Amino acid sequence: MKSINVRKRTAVIAAAVMALVLLMPVAAFAEPASDGAQSEYIFDASGSLTADQQTILDTRCSWLKDDGMNVIMDIESSSSSAPADQSQIADNRAAGLSGGNGVVFVIDTVTHESTLRAYGTASALFTANNRAAQISGIAAAELADNDLYRACRSVIYNIDGLVNGGYEPEQVDYFRPSVVDNAGYLNDEAVQSLTARLDELRDRYDVDVAVVIDDQMWGDSAEEAADNTYDYCFYGAGVDDDGVLLYISKEPRMYQITTFGSGITVFTDYGIEYMQSLIVPKLQNDDYYLACMAYANGADELLRQAADGTPYDVGSDDVELTAGERTGASLGFGIILAFIIALIASAISTRIKVNQMNTAREQADAHGYMKPGSFNLQTRQDVFLYSHLDRREKPKEPPAGSGGSTVHVSSSGRSHGGGGGSY
Repeated sequence: MKSINVRKRTAVIAAAVMALVLLMPVAAFAEPASDGAQSEYIFDASGSLTADQQTILDTRCSWLKDDGMNVIMDIESSSSSAPADQSQIADNRAAGLSGGNGVVFVIDTVTHESTLRAYGTASALFTANNRAAQISGIAAAELADNDLYRACRSVIYNIDGLVNGGYEPEQVDYFRPSVVDNAGYLNDEAVQSLTARLDELRDRYDVDVAVVIDDQMWGDSAEEAADNTYDYCFYGAGVDDDGVLLYISKEPRMYQITTFGSGITVFTDYGIEYMQSLIVPKLQNDDYYLACMAYANGADELLRQAADGTPYDVGSDDVELTAGERTGASLGFGIILAFIIALIASAISTRIKVNQMNTAREQADAHGYMKPGSFNLQTRQDVFLYSHLDRREKPKEPPAGSGGSTVHVSSSGRSHGGGGGSY
């Protein structure tokens, strides 16, 4: 998975906020932008993109311009019987490229055809290995699933990867890593293990669960930083970008859990408070790996309860086991339980044999009662991962309000839930 640097881009975000004063929606999912809506980099003649989607794409194109690559996107909706000449459209748009250098992407929401054309100094990079055609084909495949926004994100993702990372174009299911540590708190082993845990949750629930740790806070508040990271770095699973993200700042020492899509419903204010009770003590002790794993385990527990039909909220029944007992320490408990069961079974069996055979001799230790090969530890890594137990009770006193999730609008115009603070 390609790494994404989520450093602070204060000036860009501030500009985006100013541009959205009159466009900012109040609902979680904005209405489509008006026909012919356009920005500096995005021209949507089809009127298919929502205002927030256009803002996110426009911002990412501005980042690419900062990195030396001009990108313009043109979205058409032609008649299937008279498809537009995409090459000509691209050539016309190329007049808006700074210095005549960069790429123009044209996509048709009706025919599902797309064209990526490179101009000036960008030509050599994108014509080599037929990269322009590869990226265009990837976008067309996404559009075949009627997901225009994801098709456009695929283009930006692959251009960014090619320009900034030297990565060849690829079809991607997700647009960012589950774990990003710009502060260097996690070693490679910790990143690998945490990534595996979060990816498993995403695959099981179809909800993105991610962690981003920054050396400096991206924005004026942890809430802004978390929301911007989620929106502009393409987090979220499925067509509605469902998910939850834990953002941790090294300087200042702040954290924020942000939710989006179905994540707002799953992770209620009450549930967020519970997750904070698991995370904050470990952050205060600078146990960043354990804090992130506690977050993953708490997310697993709340996702499981929501999947059962009732999100954890004020008035809902508490789950019998805490996050650490049920999920984070599942393997550790499993090993202990297996050991105990083996002991009990062996003891019973031995007692029976003792009663039947006076020649039976007592074993010197517990291992003597275990059948050879019946207790087999698969990996040492798993024991390390899940050896820590979280025994903190869920909060008994509900937070202020009648339950549900408090939402706010991010700089992109999208509604988020969540909560956070200092540590």
